[in-house]
Amino acid sequence: MSDRVIPHKIQKLIMKWFPVRSLMRFRSVSKEWKSHIDSHEFVTQYTGLHQHIFLTYDHPSDYQARFVDMLDDDHTFPLNSCSHGLLCFYAFSRRGGIAIIWNPAAQRALNVDVPMVANWGAYSTTLGFGVLGTDPKIVKINFLDWFDQLQSPSVILYQVQVFTLSSGRWRTLPTDNLPTSISFRRPGYCDYSIEIDGIIYWFATDRIAVGGGSSNLIISFDLKTEELGRVNLLDSLVWSQNILFMSKRGESHVVLLENFEEPNREVYGVWTMEGGEFTHRYTFDVATPDKVFVTGFRQGGEALLEMTDDRTGQLVYNRDSGRIRNIPGFELGGVGHSFSVQPYKETLLLYDLPSFTVQDN
Repeated sequence: MSDRVIPHKIQKLIMKWFPVRSLMRFRSVSKEWKSHIDSHEFVTQYTGLHQHIFLTYDHPSDYQARFVDMLDDDHTFPLNSCSHGLLCFYAFSRRGGIAIIWNPAAQRALNVDVPMVANWGAYSTTLGFGVLGTDPKIVKINFLDWFDQLQSPSVILYQVQVFTLSSGRWRTLPTDNLPTSISFRRPGYCDYSIEIDGIIYWFATDRIAVGGGSSNLIISFDLKTEELGRVNLLDSLVWSQNILFMSKRGESHVVLLENFEEPNREVYGVWTMEGGEFTHRYTFDVATPDKVFVTGFRQGGEALLEMTDDRTGQLVYNRDSGRIRNIPGFELGGVGHSFSVQPYKETLLLYDLPSFTVQDN
């Protein structure tokens, strides 16, 4: 009978194929299994094999948020994964903000108090999120929202702070690389920034650009060196009056989309960043009287879209042929402009932590 026992070395290899919830149960099988699953090496190297899709939208009946978590068994919907399998949400009030770092596979979350600057009503906040090794990081940028105060020498124009879970503290960083009149889009989730290969990117606007008017720019943050920088953009993108926004494709492609609105047609130019510069790749269009918003890409290149009429939206995708198709399991109607897609693969990060709040006193 003992000859039929699977060797421990093989058992450890097999464990890499199991989902997180199974691994959490396996910890109670034996001390050896618990020690292996809890080891830093296993936690760091483990990546779930199954793709999940976490979708949130507001329901038109009550305008309350709905959440859907689906397992992508047949890989017909292979989107990009989020930062190491962790999702980040952000909410704010007069008293301050809260960032929620969540491992949906392990059902573990921690709340991080996000400090606000004085005279909070004059400022807005944008966040970026990533993981360095096994240490989650949140980057917070407070920027002045009252345009008429930009010329006042006594006003703090912006503030950059970084939080690491290992330290449990926010630290203020220098801001020499940021223009004095920068403005960011405001997140409901940490989804107005993207993280690829240890770099966080934000789309931003310089409200008082050289030569007058406003210009577009992309700000970067290196999670390892904690340095802020800028991504080079062609003049046609810097001064574009079209709608620009970022997405990601695969594990290493930053995508910039340029939206041209035409009668009964939405046109998108797709640019990808390689070697620190953007190159135009292709253009696609959707013939529809409705508003169309790109929320992401499949690995095959098809665009994931939210189609919105005057009131409601629906999640669909666009094949290379230009045809619109419904996504199986996503026959959902929600409030227009409320769809947010957060794909992820399972991770063991944070699995051994109880849910708690980190307060920076």
